[in-house]
Amino acid sequence: MADRPRPARQKWRLALSAAAITLLVGLVAGELAFRQMATRDLDGNYRFRSQIVHYQHPGIRELQQAVDRYQAMAGRRIYEYHPALGWHPAAGSRSQSGIEYRHNAAGIRGATTPTDTCPQPGRLRIALFGDSFTYGSDAEYRDTWADRLASRLNDAGIAAEVLNFGFGAYGMDQAYLRWLLQGQRYQPDLVIFGLQMVDVFRHVYLLPPVFSGVYVPFAKPRFVLDADDELTIIGVPTPEPGQLVRLIEDPGSWGFAEHEFFWHSDLFRAPDAIGWWQLGSALWKIAHRRGDMSRFYDPGGEPARITRAIVERFRDSVAASGAGFLAVHLPSREEIGQGERGGALDYQPLLDQLADIVPVVPTLPAMIRTAGPQSVPALFSEHGSGTHYGPAGHQVVAQQVTEFLLDKRDMVALASRRHCP
Repeated sequence: MADRPRPARQKWRLALSAAAITLLVGLVAGELAFRQMATRDLDGNYRFRSQIVHYQHPGIRELQQAVDRYQAMAGRRIYEYHPALGWHPAAGSRSQSGIEYRHNAAGIRGATTPTDTCPQPGRLRIALFGDSFTYGSDAEYRDTWADRLASRLNDAGIAAEVLNFGFGAYGMDQAYLRWLLQGQRYQPDLVIFGLQMVDVFRHVYLLPPVFSGVYVPFAKPRFVLDADDELTIIGVPTPEPGQLVRLIEDPGSWGFAEHEFFWHSDLFRAPDAIGWWQLGSALWKIAHRRGDMSRFYDPGGEPARITRAIVERFRDSVAASGAGFLAVHLPSREEIGQGERGGALDYQPLLDQLADIVPVVPTLPAMIRTAGPQSVPALFSEHGSGTHYGPAGHQVVAQQVTEFLLDKRDMVALASRRHCP
């Protein structure tokens, strides 16, 4: 007669089977819950908190919808296609849907911003360049660090005016190009560059939809490095909005496809083997995001090298105009939280290199002190996605820049040495 199974072994097998069933039920329940919380876009891609979880289909329909919406808004746009910049603020435009965005006749944000290219004698003219963190997305202009900087300097007895040339989704390359094309005509005494390090990724693509999954109806120019590490611009003039869908459908028809980094990369895509399991795709993306993203901050990599070259050329061009040049670090919500927990920034080595090129006003320590433990959201806007600064965050930036300038009186004194023709 065969021996009966031992009771202990039976219990172990039953426990293992129960654990496996519990795990399977949990995964299925999690997948169903995730699909309830997630949305599917027009191309069938799952999105969670506006981010694409797994690219299963090219975003042709979403992009076409964005292009159609843009073309239907002719005469009512606050931004427009630009052949050299990709896009820029529409001159004299105004939009108010919770937040008012108003641009003067020169396309500079702010209803009362001066339009004279020659500064008034004895008045310090400051020009800001950067992305949405400089522009002040999701904030009233009176609450932005641009407007508050002007107020603080005037309160300190320094006659000053601030011209805000920042704009949403710009890379450092577009900020530099806007200085060349528009900003330097206004003969600022001081140029301040808003340093938002996510812009490093924007330096290696020409088609924003491929990178972000946010289907803006524009392409952008980019710089490449030649054999001597000199910058050369490509993709100019940028394709018009009506041409973008064709380029996504047939990238081989475009002469610059080889320079579209994210077209070739699977950085934001989960393995195809788990494409059917959207929760797994999301978890894979979260688990790998930091490690994969940090590659872009490698000082020896193409994105970091291009970034340094752009900042150097920006600095040299501003110096040739006779103006002063500095940068201000504008950390993201995630980075402030990381700093509050004592973690090191992934891009710190690159930021240190940029600080060797241009003076960088630090804001992260002040952001952490102002927010206090577990209060980082208080620095950010209640409007939009909550990723841009609110009044408290802008106040910190304005305060830190003001203190820096009051300590560096030589930069403030530039106004007395400038003369218009």
